[in-house]
Amino acid sequence: MALVVASPGAAADAPEPHTRVTSWGLRDGLPQSSVTALVQSRDGYLWVGTFGGLARFDGVRFVVFDLANTPGLAGHRVVALAEDAAGTLWIGSEDGGLARYRDGTFESIGVEGLAGLPSVSDIAFGADGTVWAASSEGLLRVTGDAAVVVPTRAFPATGAERAITGVAVTADGRVWAATVTRSACVAGPCDGAPKLPGGARVGGFGVVADDGSRWFSTSAGLFRIDAAGALTTERPVTAPVTYHASAVALDGARGRVYVAAGNALWMREGVGPWVPYHERLPTSDTRDAIRSLLVDREGGLWIGRDRHGLTQVLSVETTRYGQTEGLGLSAFAVLEDGAGRQWVTGNCAGPFVRDHGGHFAPVSLPTDAFGCAQGMALGPDGAVWVGDQGRLVRIGREVTTLQLPDPIRTETPRAFIVDPDGTFWIAGGWQAALVEIGADRVVRHVYGADDGLGGVFVSAIVPDGAGGLWLGTHRGLFHRARDGALAHWGPEDGLARGVVRDIHVDADGAVWVGTYGGGLSHLVGGAVRNLTSSDGLCDDTVSRILDDGRGNLWTNGNRGVSRIARADLDDFLAGRRADVRCTLFDSGEGNGGVQPAGYAGRDGRVWFPTIDGVVSIDPARAHADPVEPLAHIEAVSIDGEGVAVPAGGALGEMSAGRGDVTVRYTGLHFELPTQVTFRHRLLGYNADWIDDGSERTLSYTNLPPGEYELEVAAHSPRGAWSAPAKVTFTLAPHLWETTLFRVLAALLLLGLLAGLAQLRVRAVRRRNLQLREEVAERQRAEERSREQEHRYRTLFEGANNGLFVHDASGRLVEVNPAACALVGAAPAELVARGLAAWLTEESRAAYERLLASAPESEADAPVDVVLVRADGDRRELSCQASPFDLRGVPHALVTAVDLSEVRRAEAERLAYEQHLQQVQKLEALGLLAG
Repeated sequence: MALVVASPGAAADAPEPHTRVTSWGLRDGLPQSSVTALVQSRDGYLWVGTFGGLARFDGVRFVVFDLANTPGLAGHRVVALAEDAAGTLWIGSEDGGLARYRDGTFESIGVEGLAGLPSVSDIAFGADGTVWAASSEGLLRVTGDAAVVVPTRAFPATGAERAITGVAVTADGRVWAATVTRSACVAGPCDGAPKLPGGARVGGFGVVADDGSRWFSTSAGLFRIDAAGALTTERPVTAPVTYHASAVALDGARGRVYVAAGNALWMREGVGPWVPYHERLPTSDTRDAIRSLLVDREGGLWIGRDRHGLTQVLSVETTRYGQTEGLGLSAFAVLEDGAGRQWVTGNCAGPFVRDHGGHFAPVSLPTDAFGCAQGMALGPDGAVWVGDQGRLVRIGREVTTLQLPDPIRTETPRAFIVDPDGTFWIAGGWQAALVEIGADRVVRHVYGADDGLGGVFVSAIVPDGAGGLWLGTHRGLFHRARDGALAHWGPEDGLARGVVRDIHVDADGAVWVGTYGGGLSHLVGGAVRNLTSSDGLCDDTVSRILDDGRGNLWTNGNRGVSRIARADLDDFLAGRRADVRCTLFDSGEGNGGVQPAGYAGRDGRVWFPTIDGVVSIDPARAHADPVEPLAHIEAVSIDGEGVAVPAGGALGEMSAGRGDVTVRYTGLHFELPTQVTFRHRLLGYNADWIDDGSERTLSYTNLPPGEYELEVAAHSPRGAWSAPAKVTFTLAPHLWETTLFRVLAALLLLGLLAGLAQLRVRAVRRRNLQLREEVAERQRAEERSREQEHRYRTLFEGANNGLFVHDASGRLVEVNPAACALVGAAPAELVARGLAAWLTEESRAAYERLLASAPESEADAPVDVVLVRADGDRRELSCQASPFDLRGVPHALVTAVDLSEVRRAEAERLAYEQHLQQVQKLEALGLLAG
């Protein structure tokens, strides 16, 4: 089979490093669209001059200073900005003369002898600190808080020629001034000073290079006065731009010179040719002239434009290959073949191959199409093998196919390798952990549960260099030795948690393990050490690990491509460092999970897949060290009142309040400003660092009185932490929080406590007396109760009549001995059964009515009932019920009189009386007889 590769038209062998262009205008907070002057102060802020005032920029927010909010700024139309050696910012304006900004305060500088303020278009500084300014009234020199007009022999003191448009001080001490028609040395050792070509109109003296030379622009081109004072032509009139050069900027780190003319921008690197740079800008409006240029401390180019505001141009070290280069996909794997071409798969699309023109084109097969290309591997002959649905496809001079066997017949290989002897090792997904196929295409072994790999999903296969294999899985790391012995490391063995995405084996046999979400693990001699983002890693997802051969490891993760110096890793593992330094590159979001998720090419470049194609980086050209961001505390509010932040950050003592503190801060890093993160700590309250993410404000409420030091540090996405910005302040206590107040309050409290103690003692004594009285009274009451009980019991037990005590429900609860004798039953039986049990049926009803009526009257009329004793003897009883309190509880007392006894006694009385009468009669008869 013949391979078919689509070929686009001619293209550059490699696209230039990615250039990112960002613009800001009115909608972004810029006060006006014409950016006339730019300077970066030593504290890192970018100052932007416009015709609508001055703005300070931190990469995220513009802070505007104008006539409305800044009394010390006398003009709106800012056209010149410069910072002196002491850190004072000098501002020149068309309508407000000269002003300066130092220690947070703006001051307008008047001119002696002038009623008004001149227009100031340029500012320069002498080695002795003298401030020179080009103005509409001539050359100005600042002394103290005022400026004076300095007469010169080169220019008249009156008329149009008196207006100075540019001023510069060269390394040899010469002071140069320029008008719209000519320039001249006006102070210092002017004898022998070089002269510009006749008729050259000076537009500005530009910038000073690291070697002390001064670059400046004229209508005749670009010129340079070196440190020795010699003039050289750097840009003759025959150069690509033949009209007035309006601005110049130098990039010393890269050896670049930028020059603007009209709306055109040109760049020269080293001694190379001038190349058009304006083609990278978002607009080519011929009316949109470039008015100012600046290269910041990070190497970013800033462009001030007449109509379209502020533009930043960054030369990013990553080269991106996306839709424009034929890769409109989320890339999964990238590989270089034996011919040095790059291959890419992703999104079930491809594979794609990069031709020598730098373009990626899809690969098509002569007989069918790829189903879902994913993993790739390089064969021993340099041919590329592609994992497709149910097969492996070899793409070389001829196309051959290896059909996958059972049980992985339907799998799409995401990870596989081809040994030098032609043996295939294929990850089988969930169907089989690993399949070994010989060079003869015969299956040698399917590895699974019997081999210790049951239920294992293999995501990475890497030779160990000794005939064995390292396997990355969702269950950690496995090693299969050449003799088949299997070893395993998981979280329980100290390995980082998460699916193992990649494995890198060092020359000494040490193993680096990249995980999804768990960071990086290092394995040597069975011992495991882990690194995470808390140890300095840029990302806890490590999908690929590459060694660039220059002392660095490169990784790819969710946040993109990052680099770590091996020296840092060695020091960390040896305990000589607490963390590592990681540099994150502007690569876009990385991708992984398919092998290989990155490749080191033969030319030294490293390649990685991303969600938007692939990126390539030349480690030799990548910045060695990231530029640290600069942290600043911009505003502090305490209890709702703003507090000025002076140099040094000492806020002093604040009056007593609520203890509510709000702080606004920023981190200056212009490459990726929105990705700057922060941390802070408030010493005196909490010594631990607190991560703030990308938040740029923090608040504390109800802080107690005391001395505090707030530290805020910024972290760039490149991996560098700034030195902390600090403010110190003291929260004064309220009166009641002072030591004196507390002492007095303590004394008062002690006095109160003593008084309360005395009152308490007295109250206790009174209470004790009351208790004794209550106890005595209770004892007396108990004695009375006992006496009453005794009397009651004596009367109750000694009564001749039967007494029956019923509770409120009518239940019999107590009887006396006479009642038991009357019934002929024991007390317990009588109480249990009740008197009604011994009454006849007619008598029982009468008795119950008697009980029911007992609470209604003091004593009911007697009721006669018939009692059948336990021995069968019948008795007639007369029962009378009355209310009765037993131990304070209402009861009914029934008194029963045995009528049979009464009648017997009555009969005995009558018999006795009859007998007595009979005796009396007999006695009477005896008397008569006698």
